[in-house]
Amino acid sequence: MTAPPPDSRPLKGFWYEVTDEQILQWLDVPVAERLRWLDEAREFLWQAMTPQAKEAMRRFREGSL
Repeated sequence: MTAPPPDSRPLKGFWYEVTDEQILQWLDVPVAERLRWLDEAREFLWQAMTPQAKEAMRRFREGSL
């Protein structure tokens, strides 16, 4: 994958590249390990969130945001 020209990138967010080899390596990781990684990331982010962010997340899940 190649990055788009700087003037066509979004003004917010971030950009990174993943090679075909990296995708193939990720496919070799057992599903249980991928899910464990995802749950660890979710827990880390939850602990780092402010109470206001957690409330916004709750409202988003309920569809009221």
